[in-house]
Amino acid sequence: MLTALRRDGTTAAVRDRLLPFDEYFALGGLPEHEALEDDGLGAPRLVGLDGPPDVERVAVAGVAVGQHRQGHRGRHAPDMLDYLAHGELPHVRATQAARRDQEAAQADRAKAEALGDARRQGVVHRRDHDTSGLAEQVAEGPGCHITPPVLHFASAGPHRAILGGTAFLTKKMQPPSRNGRALLAFRPRPPLDAQQTLARYGRWGLDPSSPYRDGTLHRVARAGDRLVPFRLTVAGPPTRPRATVAFAGPDTPAVRTTLRQEAAHLLGERWDLPGFYAAAAADPVLAPLVRPSSGLFGLRPTLAPDPFEMLVGAISAQQVNLTFAFATRVRLVRRYGTPVEFEGITVHAFPAPAVLADVPVTELRAMQFSQRKGEYIIGLARELATGQLDLGAVARAPDETVIARLTAVRGLGRWSAEWFLARALGRPDVCPADDLGVRRAVEALCFRGRERDAAAVRRRARAWRPHRSLATHYLLAAHAGERRVTSPALAARGA
Repeated sequence: MLTALRRDGTTAAVRDRLLPFDEYFALGGLPEHEALEDDGLGAPRLVGLDGPPDVERVAVAGVAVGQHRQGHRGRHAPDMLDYLAHGELPHVRATQAARRDQEAAQADRAKAEALGDARRQGVVHRRDHDTSGLAEQVAEGPGCHITPPVLHFASAGPHRAILGGTAFLTKKMQPPSRNGRALLAFRPRPPLDAQQTLARYGRWGLDPSSPYRDGTLHRVARAGDRLVPFRLTVAGPPTRPRATVAFAGPDTPAVRTTLRQEAAHLLGERWDLPGFYAAAAADPVLAPLVRPSSGLFGLRPTLAPDPFEMLVGAISAQQVNLTFAFATRVRLVRRYGTPVEFEGITVHAFPAPAVLADVPVTELRAMQFSQRKGEYIIGLARELATGQLDLGAVARAPDETVIARLTAVRGLGRWSAEWFLARALGRPDVCPADDLGVRRAVEALCFRGRERDAAAVRRRARAWRPHRSLATHYLLAAHAGERRVTSPALAARGA
């Protein structure tokens, strides 16, 4: 039976397959864009809740759980919720631990090692799981390949169940692994070509806040007042990517939720690539760029996890080339950011607004920021530190309201505001036509190289609604020559 909660906390009518949004995300659910559509009660509609005979699935007060009939059949739903949330399934854990120890003792050394890796990666499912192919399953990732799906009990990480392609996480979390690191494994939203998606972090050199080497990105996330360093790696083809986040620090539901959301931003999971590809297939300019053979297939523009960091970067890039802008930003991060050691790499947490709010302009001038830019950065930091500017409220506003609010801040114009919409908030229908690079890309691919002003670029971009943000990024990527894209439609393109 499934019970939904209203926003005020009262119980709504019993309905089929409901899970409240608020509880879903509070307990470590995936980012909002991965949830199914709201049905009016603030709850996504889930499918595939009918499990195998030995599992009974219930959702109580917004928490979806798998209730084993052995030992728990007589529990009422509210008691079961409390048991899961606070008792952490001690009986099940003890049974599972005893069974795993017995299996490990009976297996040969190779199988025992594979089983240990499998537990840490979250691929051990139940007693009758075939352990002969665990090594391959570890390499394949944490997804459950047994049909129908069952509740997973992994020795590290949250319980994860795959329901009709939609994943949810319960409140259960496990301690860090023995080597002092914890692992969070998940399947990002496909298609995803992680190499070209993350390559921007290494394009201008080594970024101290986001060092990127050989397909691996390191960053520092903020989970409340705590800094959590982590490493993000992605494997697999664009149609079936597998991601792993290794991190240091407390392995808690709040930390895992923060890291999962940050990874979703870095991998551009918010973008509706299938919808964009379907629409672009009918456009003579975009169609060659979105084919699987184009070299750009699976490119997802990354989103800035920290909106303040995004705006400081935008100010740094005003009226200068990107190489110089990157150099000044690196100096800022090294001077005022907090260095954190993880896996032998020093990663700097981007300085918080409260830190930069008290910096003298002369110190930024010494880093080769102009007088105006130094004032802009410090002024922005002060507005955020004092609460005059609430980027959380800004992020919930419509596009034009976001632009109006940001352009009211000294040093932020429409160019900065539109890039903030696209690259921080992931708004799908933005064309930053005031950007010189965007204009040059549109001129080259749509106007046979003939110069056009911002108004003409915006008129041309109307054909790409409601996916102008993705269209802009794909044109920029193609024009920059990041991948070779064969376009037989070039001769057909006109003004």
